[in-house]
Amino acid sequence: MPFLIRGTQHQLDGFPVKRLLPHREHRRVGPFLLLDTFGPHCFLPGEGMQVPPHPHIGLCTLTFLFEGELIHRDSLQSVQCLPPGAVNWMCAGRGIVHSERSPTHLAAQSHALHGLQLWIALPDALAECDAAFVHVAAASVPVVSLQDARIRLLAGSCWGQQSAVPETSPLVAAIIELPAGGTVRLPLAYSECAFLLIDGEVDVQHMPMPEGALVVLDSGDEVLLHSQTATRLLFLAGEPVGSRYLWWNFVARGRERIDQAKADWREGRFGQIAGEQAPVALPER
Repeated sequence: MPFLIRGTQHQLDGFPVKRLLPHREHRRVGPFLLLDTFGPHCFLPGEGMQVPPHPHIGLCTLTFLFEGELIHRDSLQSVQCLPPGAVNWMCAGRGIVHSERSPTHLAAQSHALHGLQLWIALPDALAECDAAFVHVAAASVPVVSLQDARIRLLAGSCWGQQSAVPETSPLVAAIIELPAGGTVRLPLAYSECAFLLIDGEVDVQHMPMPEGALVVLDSGDEVLLHSQTATRLLFLAGEPVGSRYLWWNFVARGRERIDQAKADWREGRFGQIAGEQAPVALPER
């Protein structure tokens, strides 16, 4: 039977975020360890998302916006504005520091923000690789037409297309758009998959899907989607990479590596971001 995850709300510096993964009864989908969605949210003048410098190891992050803009900065000295439809892909490897903030040119006016972020576990062979950052412009995101669906391939490979982000393990992250009354049968080439309804009304395997919920499917050859209204969904699929410990922003095979990352952050050994100050403190637990 499909497993339904409605997610939990939490606050990120006063900004509402919904967490779908990890869930206490379903920790991950393939290599996808974390799924956060944010917005649609309207900031008043003088407000915005402000996520100070913080570290990661052992994972990649994928950030995608439907509306608004964010500025990514990291300890590789990358500075990149993320507009709607583009992809920011950051590979932490053995360690990276980054921040995410609303751009200053929006600070003086009301502005909306709506998007999502994924954390993807690195396989053992890449867990201690060099950190890297890749930005994919919206025009460079592959688009697939399949029956009634328009599919934007954010990461991975499927439907005869390859995304522009580096391939770390077998996976797919894609945005599926269906018109009102649209139908698509998706072949499932991976052992684990899930759908997140961004907006609209849709049936997945003849089951009405609640908006904002994540449906994790049993393995099978294909899945049937049928929309009642114009609909957008996030599709995730992939192969597991093995057991992982997830503590704060750190992902590793063993607890010893997590403890080393804690000490490295506490002692300032992760590197710095030019122009940034006041990094996030290491949590006590």
